[in-house]
Amino acid sequence: MQGSLTVDVNPEGMHTLRVPEKFETQGAFDVVLRNHGESTHVYLNLDADLSEVANLDATNYYIEQGETLSLTIPVSSGVAVEGELTVATAYGSEKRFVPVSIEPTPPDHSSVNVDSTLSGSRRPRRTNGSGPAPSPSPPGAQPTIDEQTIRRALPAVVFGTIAIALAFSSVLVAGGLRIVLGMLAIFAGTIVIVQLSD
Repeated sequence: MQGSLTVDVNPEGMHTLRVPEKFETQGAFDVVLRNHGESTHVYLNLDADLSEVANLDATNYYIEQGETLSLTIPVSSGVAVEGELTVATAYGSEKRFVPVSIEPTPPDHSSVNVDSTLSGSRRPRRTNGSGPAPSPSPPGAQPTIDEQTIRRALPAVVFGTIAIALAFSSVLVAGGLRIVLGMLAIFAGTIVIVQLSD
């Protein structure tokens, strides 16, 4: 459902405005500017809350005498948002404020989701809005280890390798049960260090 917020421009003379007391809609909506008088400029502005989810192509609109201009405001969020739309004329000296409530669009249950492996194309995944959708990994791709993980684990791996080499050389030189137990203790310590570095 796409609603329309109608603004009457010049309904009672030049630079007058008439707006609804409040406006509620689901998803995207239209702002309809109806000019009842002389040609004029109308300025629209979304407050910070609405600007997070909605977008205006421009803020200044020139409307000819008797013209009706319809502007579609796309909405990108799937959450409920409340904010304020400012409508102004006469270079901002005449202003009206419209409280706007945007409810999320209900999911369309009539469509069928097709897995990307069946369709042969990749679909972006939905995110919570904090960033771009991650791209799916191609089938059969090996997982990669990032550079930061390697840097964190490298000292533990080097230390463990040196400790194991020293333990084996001690066994070869001296032999004995105490040396073997010491080697096992060093090996266990190395495993603990590697686990703690993750």
